[in-house]
Amino acid sequence: MRLKVMEGQMPARTWLLIKQILGDALEQSELPQREFVRRACKGDLELEQEVLALLAQPTDTVSFDIQTPTKVDWEAGNYWLGRNLGPYRVEKEIPGGGMSRVFEARRVDGEYDTVVVIKILRACIDSLDGRERFNAERQILARLRHPRIASILDGGTVDGLPYFVMEFVDGVPVDRHCSSRSLSIEARLKLFSKICEAVEYAHQQLIVHRDIKPDNILVNASGDPKLLDFGIAKLIGNEDSQVKGGLTHFTGVGPYTPAYAAPEQLRGEPISTATDVYALSCVLYQILTGQLPFNSESNGLEAFRVKCDETPKRPSVRVLSTKAGNNDVEIAGTPDAVAKALKGDLDLIVMKGLEKEVSMRYQSVAELRADIDRFLAGRAIDARPHKFSYLLGKFLRRNRIAASIAALAGVATMAGVAGVAWQAHIAQKMRVQAEERLEDVSLLTHKMIFDYNAQIVDLPGGLPVSKLLMGDISALLEKLSDGAGLPVSMRLELAMVYARLATAQGTFREHSLGEMDKAAISRAKAYQMMNQLLKESDNKVNLLPAYSEDERIATRHKLLLQLVNIEREQAKEDVRLANFNVARTRYLRISTLLEQANAINPIPFDQANGLNDLAQFYAHHDGDYIRALDVTTKVEKAMVAELQKNPNDDPSRELLAIVLVAKGLYLQDGIGDHDGARKAFLAGISEDRRRRTAQPDNTRITVQLASDLFRLGSLDMYDKDFSSAKSSFEEAHATLAPLLRSDGNNLYLIYVNGIVWQADVMLSILNGHLPAARKAVAEMRRISEQLLKADSKSYDHRYFLAQTEVKTAMLYLAENNIPKARAYMVRNEEALGEIANVDQGMRRRLIGARLEYAEMLLSERHWDEVIAYLDNLEMTLPAASDSARLFVRRSSARRHLALAKAYAAKARQPVAAGDASLLKLSRDHFSRAQAELAPIVDSGKASLLDRQRLRQATAGVAAP
Repeated sequence: MRLKVMEGQMPARTWLLIKQILGDALEQSELPQREFVRRACKGDLELEQEVLALLAQPTDTVSFDIQTPTKVDWEAGNYWLGRNLGPYRVEKEIPGGGMSRVFEARRVDGEYDTVVVIKILRACIDSLDGRERFNAERQILARLRHPRIASILDGGTVDGLPYFVMEFVDGVPVDRHCSSRSLSIEARLKLFSKICEAVEYAHQQLIVHRDIKPDNILVNASGDPKLLDFGIAKLIGNEDSQVKGGLTHFTGVGPYTPAYAAPEQLRGEPISTATDVYALSCVLYQILTGQLPFNSESNGLEAFRVKCDETPKRPSVRVLSTKAGNNDVEIAGTPDAVAKALKGDLDLIVMKGLEKEVSMRYQSVAELRADIDRFLAGRAIDARPHKFSYLLGKFLRRNRIAASIAALAGVATMAGVAGVAWQAHIAQKMRVQAEERLEDVSLLTHKMIFDYNAQIVDLPGGLPVSKLLMGDISALLEKLSDGAGLPVSMRLELAMVYARLATAQGTFREHSLGEMDKAAISRAKAYQMMNQLLKESDNKVNLLPAYSEDERIATRHKLLLQLVNIEREQAKEDVRLANFNVARTRYLRISTLLEQANAINPIPFDQANGLNDLAQFYAHHDGDYIRALDVTTKVEKAMVAELQKNPNDDPSRELLAIVLVAKGLYLQDGIGDHDGARKAFLAGISEDRRRRTAQPDNTRITVQLASDLFRLGSLDMYDKDFSSAKSSFEEAHATLAPLLRSDGNNLYLIYVNGIVWQADVMLSILNGHLPAARKAVAEMRRISEQLLKADSKSYDHRYFLAQTEVKTAMLYLAENNIPKARAYMVRNEEALGEIANVDQGMRRRLIGARLEYAEMLLSERHWDEVIAYLDNLEMTLPAASDSARLFVRRSSARRHLALAKAYAAKARQPVAAGDASLLKLSRDHFSRAQAELAPIVDSGKASLLDRQRLRQATAGVAAP
């Protein structure tokens, strides 16, 4: 009696498992069959009994509905060679085929000479019904007419076996084509898009391929792909296709290649266009990483379980382990560089195509191709991580299940119940799945803040949207707690998200939401988590037993760089709060962290970024401009070298622009080299303009350009080139105006707008345009109130208030209202408070403002006021550096020159009538100015102004 096993009598998944285990058992030679089945079923007694029941049947009584050839010796290749099939003669066999034998043949009927491919299927169709089904399939395939699909030219039956005659394609499989030519990622994606176009066309004809793999995608010498083997296609939507299209429906092994088959194919579930999407995504994974999504060495039941239950590594992770195997990725660049290129959007695209659940996958090849094309065009893709509500719900449910199972396993152990190991296996499996879902949550928050917010926040009007997004991210992170108990990679990811969240919420002197208190909380969480991870990375065991030594070192390197970024942001926060000693300690730690990171793997940009911040602290808060200039010159050289290697590296170009302008400031304020400063300013502005041309809607670049124009204009104003200064200030205003309309609450934008108005005050006073100066002072005061209302603790905002008071004093002085001017200079000192006593940079600014006010008094001929103001003016600084000593000498020389000129002017007044005592005081101050300036000139560090002042002092000493 023949036993007929029908699939409909049990669940499809169970049926497929039974067939797979039974098939492997029948081929088993190393173990007794019963022992093999017991091991394969892994404790599932019901499954084991089903398989053993079938195994007990006589071999010839078990059928899985696979018909195999009976009239020919299928394995005898020479049986077919030289035979004529219709007008075609079989000439040689082409290796491969699986469910078929494939031959190269030539047309020999004399009509025309052509080479074709003949594919002979293994399935016999002796009956009339079988031949009808085969002819129906041929009609389906005949509809496919596309330049990238190999055409079906003919077909028939021979010895009861069906065959197809197909177009001959002279090419190599797509994976070999990509590797042999070392195609770039972009070239691979463009090629893949062409392949998708062909499959999309077939789907429009209601045909699913069902066996897409590299061997069925040949690429010719011109780089044009062609899809082969639509001979196992299934007509979509035809309710009778399982009957009328019998050739397209096989049970058992199935007409597909398991490595590329979708989970629904393996489970015997309905096939759809999404099935081809899965196979295409496997091919995409392979050509991007050099490996299949799952271990190709797995077979039988294990392969089935892996494909249906496990999640593959993201391409950016997998490519780092592509060191051996049947395929090598062969993409130009280091593995780290390739992984970086794949991380993000390409990971999302591929992983969406590989979703196990059809509903979560791309629903059509058109959707998949559209996302590839969007990526190539630099546009936002449609693929997104799962919604958080879905992920969190899954995570919580699975964790509860895992906990319950673990508890039951514990009870079972105490009771001595068999099968505890299996329950533990399930518990572990559920924990792994929960971690995978949590990883998706981590990916979602990473994507939201590193990609979406990065694109939104720099667009005009983007801050309100960014604020909403940051609120959502904060809510997500609260759900994840502190990451305790999570894998190292996820804890690191969580810490990075907290760090970037802090940057977006509030960063001193940068484009951000200005939510400084929230930023401090986020930054503290990131700092705590990363420090803990860094401690663990010192210990090979504690980090993660599964990590290799290379992975441990790479993780430590990443942690060091992330800690550098956090320390940089925290140091800026310390400066904002005028905690300068704390900030100085942090910058020393930054230097140590950078040294440790560079010992593992030097990264010029990260090192340069940290050094640039350090240089700014040296200059603006230690007053050590010479040291700052030395560091900045190194950073400039590093960025120039980086851009020579990669001219399109925008972060490096941005940093170059920043350090060029910083260099100009150090040359101007620290050394007095105005020519060198102007050259540096112009070079930085040139980089700003270049970046703005490429990214016209980038707010940060626009604000940076306006700020740098202010620096250049201020230098020109100081050198009395008022026309050039006016041009720079006007361009700065015009640059900022559109942003002020769209982002009026952006604190850094408001601050930069304020310093441009500050320059307008002085330029208007020097040009004698007092109404314009009054307007500019009014704008400064309005902006100062706005800044202090938003953040009264900010060092910059307090300094801007002080500058507002100084410029108001200058205006009253120009209007000859000395009492008012004096009162506002007092308010300037009050605004700075204790800051000037603990911060050298602020102390220098205070001294500079005093001297500027005194020189303004002198120009307005208020000689007694000059003498009264300067006579006991303190000019001291802690002389901790050459730069500080140089500043003190210059400032002292300016003070003595102003006093000397005031006494000389008084001596010339009729009332004094050449008072000898006044003339002596004048010569004494000229002599003291000369004594301060001469060493500067002799040292070779003198500026043009230093030389001019020395000539004035020398002439004053020599005057009768």
